[in-house]
Amino acid sequence: MELFNEISRTGPTPDNVTYNTLMQGMFQLGRVAAACKLLEKMLASGLVPCQVTCLILLDGLCKCGKLKEALQIFQAMQNSGLELDIIFYTVLMDGLCKSGHIEDAKELFHELSVKGLKPDIYTYTTMINEFCKVGLPDQAYQLFKSMEDNDCLPNSISYNVMVQGFFRNNYASKATQLLAEMVNKGFSVDLCTATLKIGVATTPLCTTCVVEEEEEEEEAVEHVLFFCPNAPSIPESVWFELSGMTVLRPVERQT
Repeated sequence: MELFNEISRTGPTPDNVTYNTLMQGMFQLGRVAAACKLLEKMLASGLVPCQVTCLILLDGLCKCGKLKEALQIFQAMQNSGLELDIIFYTVLMDGLCKSGHIEDAKELFHELSVKGLKPDIYTYTTMINEFCKVGLPDQAYQLFKSMEDNDCLPNSISYNVMVQGFFRNNYASKATQLLAEMVNKGFSVDLCTATLKIGVATTPLCTTCVVEEEEEEEEAVEHVLFFCPNAPSIPESVWFELSGMTVLRPVERQT
């Protein structure tokens, strides 16, 4: 942040990419107040936040456990008439699941068709993974099987997630059957799936696998957030409404 402040004073004027990158970094460090302060500076500089900025804000708040604020921002965007695509919904559903609000995530998922949206591979995989984590492998598999009917063919990641979910919930027979189907379709087995298959089915998933799974999920989100060329600007009405929210003017706790 000190380097950013120095560059702001003496170097090139920071643009959207600069602010988005720094905001993402602050959220990854758990520094919600610093990330929101950057957004304030961005707005004060006259820059118009784009869709990527909104996604970073929503995703960062969800991952930092600020679900209430994330829901407020999501609602504000909806109220403004902003057309929210499937990425926004996937990010929010992931945040709801990770905060223990699985039923709310399911309700939001079922609302997609009403909104004219179709779940993509990331949406399905997110929900399947979270269903398995809370001990709902049957519901996860129903969702997995429905993918083809909705013109969204399972890929290597979704197969691995479903197989791992079966193993973690002691559905060894179903896991083995699905694993065979997966291999026959030419998909690769990842490290976590292989480890569970070898003999960890009755024990908690190893730390290495958990870390790798989380890193893969982070990379997927970063890919979605940063590789969106020509992302549209967000209407001023959204930022006018958001500017009044406490989350955009957080008070740093005194140490």
